[in-house]
Amino acid sequence: MAIAELESLFPVVMPHIQRWFVCEESSILRNGVPLTGSQASDARLAGVQNIGRVRVLQVEEIKVHGVGLMQKLAPGLELVRPDSSAMTFGYGIYIRRRYAKDRAVMLHHLVHIAQMEELGGSENYIKRYINDCLHFGYGKSPLEIQARFITEQAMQVVTPRDACNRYRTYAAVGFTGDGAQKGWSWRPSRQPAG
Repeated sequence: MAIAELESLFPVVMPHIQRWFVCEESSILRNGVPLTGSQASDARLAGVQNIGRVRVLQVEEIKVHGVGLMQKLAPGLELVRPDSSAMTFGYGIYIRRRYAKDRAVMLHHLVHIAQMEELGGSENYIKRYINDCLHFGYGKSPLEIQARFITEQAMQVVTPRDACNRYRTYAAVGFTGDGAQKGWSWRPSRQPAG
C-alpha cells in the first residue's frame, strides 16, 4: 500500500492500528518479564516514569500477528521490518533473542515508552508515531530521531551522577521537518532522581 493511499485512509485505519497495538501490549504484559536492575536504571535514564509496569518478551522474530488489515499496513508504514531488533507497544517491548543483551536496543525502546508517557498514553503516542511515519518516513520520524539521540547520549553517560553527561542526556531536542511543514520538540517533564 502506497504512503499517499495510507494517508488518505488514516482516519479509517487508525482504530485498527490502535486495537492491534493494545492486543500486542496485552500479550507482552501477560507473558513478559520485568526489567532487570540495570535495565531499570536505563529506564530512569530514558525518562520512563512507571518503570515497574514495563515488561519485556523475548521472541525469535518480530512479526505482525493475526491476519487482515495490519498485515497489509505494517510494511507500508515500516512498523515491522525484516531487520527489526525490537518493538514497543505501550509498556511492552518485544525484543529478538539475539538483541536481548544489547543495551542500546533496550535503551532506544525505553525512550519510546517515555515518549508514550509524555504524550499522555498509548492512544496519543500511536497516532503521533503513525502520523510522523507517514509524513517523514520511519527513519526521519521525529520520535525515532529523538530515541536515537537520547540513546546515543545515554550510552555516553559514565556514571548516573556525572553532571555534564547527565545534562546532555536530558537536553532539549529540537527538530523541524522540511521547511515549515512540521515542527516538533521534546522536553521531558522531569529528570530522574539521584
